[in-house]
Amino acid sequence: MAKLKVFDLSSILGAQSVRMLKAAAASTGAALLFFASQFAYGQNSITNTASITPPPSVTNTNASPLCIAGVCAATDVDTVNPSLPSVTKTFSPASIPAGGTSLLVITFTNTNRLVSATFSSLFTDQYQPGLINASPPLAATTCAAGAPIATGGGNSLSLPIGTVIPPNASCSVSVVVTSSSSPGVVNTIPAGSLTTGLGSNPAQASATLNIVVADVSTFIDLPANAPGGSIATGTVSFTNNATATATATAVIGTVTLSNNQIRTFTVGNLAPGISSGPLTFTFTVPNNTATPTLVGTSTVSTTAAETSTANNSNTDTLVVFYADPSVTVNPIPAGVPGSTVSASITVGNSGSTTVTFTPVVTFSDGTTQSLAPVIVGPGTTQSIPVTVTITAAGATLSAQVTNPSVADTNLANNSDTKSTGTLLADVTTLIDLPANAPGGSIATGTV
Repeated sequence: MAKLKVFDLSSILGAQSVRMLKAAAASTGAALLFFASQFAYGQNSITNTASITPPPSVTNTNASPLCIAGVCAATDVDTVNPSLPSVTKTFSPASIPAGGTSLLVITFTNTNRLVSATFSSLFTDQYQPGLINASPPLAATTCAAGAPIATGGGNSLSLPIGTVIPPNASCSVSVVVTSSSSPGVVNTIPAGSLTTGLGSNPAQASATLNIVVADVSTFIDLPANAPGGSIATGTVSFTNNATATATATAVIGTVTLSNNQIRTFTVGNLAPGISSGPLTFTFTVPNNTATPTLVGTSTVSTTAAETSTANNSNTDTLVVFYADPSVTVNPIPAGVPGSTVSASITVGNSGSTTVTFTPVVTFSDGTTQSLAPVIVGPGTTQSIPVTVTITAAGATLSAQVTNPSVADTNLANNSDTKSTGTLLADVTTLIDLPANAPGGSIATGTV
């Protein structure tokens, strides 16, 4: 019986397969059957049939149902898994400051080991809003027979019909892009966007370009309290909270107080994570009892894009302390007209801060005297001696608070008056005569 050897030559192509088959026949001396099949791409399955017919001098006695009239045949059916092209994409770098640039690279891969994948329609990556080509876009490709299409400021990148992806290889197209859309842009190529003679990409390709932007903030610190009319000092700081390469440019800070005092700070550029401050500034505390507090507001701005402006302002409040100076005339001793007596006045302060003022006294004759200025702390009093001259009508002494250094919350106790009488003589007489005496006698009386 003739021998049959079947060689699986599915991975051998063209002339090479013929040469190998001839060599195999020569080395074995056997009857050899071989078959050639077409490429399997584009098919769901492939069927191979082998048959053998014995020479006329040989009778095939094989009773197999595969043999008919001595001729035997066998069939093999194999499922073909299609090799579809794939698409991936990247941004390099993946994070840029607003308005910066990144290289967008789209990679096409053809896993078919036999045939090139040739574009059968225009391929276009249509960018999502916020992503555009830089100017110039510097588009380039490593794929054969196709020139990239990209315009500066445009929102797409294309490759024409006829672009070729070699067998079992990859090629790419790239373009320089830019964006200012915080926090970033997701760029997606849908499944089926690439169409070739070997089919379309079965999965989408996505990449994210992160936009790193500045984030400026400010902080103001006023004293908890200060006397009305005083000069106080506050501090303010300005910070770029960005954690990557996003410089806050042309930073300007402004402090506005509720009594319309304004301070401006030209900070300039702030690198990520850098603060300017604390910076000091002075201001005048209101000296009007109708203003119990002073509010300071700090704002900051930058010409750079920001992730949020919610932290671009900050406030702090100062409580204004006011005084309550007072004066009291103490009781005046009486005296003889023309004499002097020692009197006194008491000055005090019921307010929340120290006050300086000048007591003024007025005497009975209308003359006034400004006493030495006094410094009176909150909740304290002082006694001041005053010499008073007694007139025939007595004496009157008035006292007045003048020129307080801090606004006065209570004017009702800013003046007082006291009076006194005179010490006058009161001459009396008493006479005493005897009850009786003889006529013509000399008697004695007293007076």
